[in-house]
Amino acid sequence: MLDLQRVVRDFSPPAAPLRLRFGVVQSFAGGLLVLRISGSTVDVSGIRYLESYVPTNGDTVALFTDGLDVLVIGSLA
Repeated sequence: MLDLQRVVRDFSPPAAPLRLRFGVVQSFAGGLLVLRISGSTVDVSGIRYLESYVPTNGDTVALFTDGLDVLVIGSLA
């Protein structure tokens, strides 16, 4: 009998590591942000943020990335 966990593990792509990054808020509307992530010249839209963060244009924010997923956790003082 096959060990299902082993089969799933063997055929699943490796998980992307969780990274802490920084970015600057370009705009926000409808509960989503547009960010420029540090080191990039391209704005990324549709970014979610924690409820405790109140977005302001120009904020430098800390965010977690996991492959294509991005979550802003707050602004820097």
